[in-house]
Amino acid sequence: MMNRSERGELHEISAEIGGLKKAVEFMTDMWKSQEATATAGRKALHEKFEHFRDDVGLQISGLSLRVDRMVDTMTKIEPAVKKYEDEKLRQEGAKKLGATLWAAAMAIAGAVGWGLSELIGYLKH
Repeated sequence: MMNRSERGELHEISAEIGGLKKAVEFMTDMWKSQEATATAGRKALHEKFEHFRDDVGLQISGLSLRVDRMVDTMTKIEPAVKKYEDEKLRQEGAKKLGATLWAAAMAIAGAVGWGLSELIGYLKH
């Protein structure tokens, strides 16, 4: 039979084991709760990422369509712009040619006038 001090030690050991058991159960429950929370967080993050990926994909598709439309528009506008630029250059060239011809005509008229003046002066003497 056990004496009183042995029973007290046994009771104390049982109490310690019970405390350890409760601590392990508490930690296990906390770990399960944290794991469930982490799993829910990962799931929510994954869903947000999938939603973000889908949104970005739609935006990229929309942007691609806009770029295609802009390229089509530019392809249609480009000949008109080229024609306008060519016409502008032609007008500038015509103005320069007109100014050059006017200057040449004035120079020729001046030379002819000077020549006639000299000829008349020569014939008078």
